[in-house]
Amino acid sequence: GQNSSQPWSPEDLRDSIRGWFAQHDPEQVELRTEQQHARRSCKAWAQDDGMISVNALLTATDGAAVMQFLDANASPRTRLSAPDGDPEIDMRTREQKMADAFVRAFTTAAKSKHTSTQGGAAPTLLVTVPMSEINKHANGTPALARVSRTQEFVPVAEVSRIICDGAVQAAITDDSGNVLKLGRSQRLFSPTQRKALNVAYPTCATDGCGIPAVWAEAHHIKHWSRGGRTDLDNGVNLCSFHHHQVHLEHLKMTQDPQTQKWKAIRAIRR
Repeated sequence: GQNSSQPWSPEDLRDSIRGWFAQHDPEQVELRTEQQHARRSCKAWAQDDGMISVNALLTATDGAAVMQFLDANASPRTRLSAPDGDPEIDMRTREQKMADAFVRAFTTAAKSKHTSTQGGAAPTLLVTVPMSEINKHANGTPALARVSRTQEFVPVAEVSRIICDGAVQAAITDDSGNVLKLGRSQRLFSPTQRKALNVAYPTCATDGCGIPAVWAEAHHIKHWSRGGRTDLDNGVNLCSFHHHQVHLEHLKMTQDPQTQKWKAIRAIRR
């Protein structure tokens, strides 16, 4: 079947046979597509340890679009070792990269004006952090927050990373949970600001990382929660992985004295 001396893999042989049948019976392909559309499904559930499992069955076209997105966001290829434990070298496995890309698709959609809505409002994730836990976090001790959707406890530091580039609605409540005061602050960079950042930082601002700006996140140099402004002087593009590394303080932001541009470098631990 092919002009090569190399043997075919079972997958290549399967695809070739399917292609041959498709060309000789296009009506069957149309019927199969209708059947796939009827069989499409997706379900998600929480495991005993709080992790979320997702199982989806998609049509050939929709599935190919999802795979294309995951493949694009899961590159470059994982390195197998990190000299001296250098956190700038991506140590994620292929499956971990795919998981991060899967989450990226939803976080990106949630920030878009075209996102799906329910009842005229964008989907909102509610996280509760008691003031006592905020004080613990401010003092550098472990603190907990609760995700209302799953009632799972997570570290406050993890919540801080998630909302770094998101919209925040703060509510002060009494001991019974009644809202006493409601305020809203917006920490998202505007579309115009994002375009300007993409020009200044066409790729992730980490040495050796070539993730393009369109896949990166706008990161506050001085954290928004600590009074950092949402403006171009306080913004930089970082890919999701290195954004996380900065929040874990494995990387730190430094400014080039000549170009005045920011970049993430390895943090020296003492």
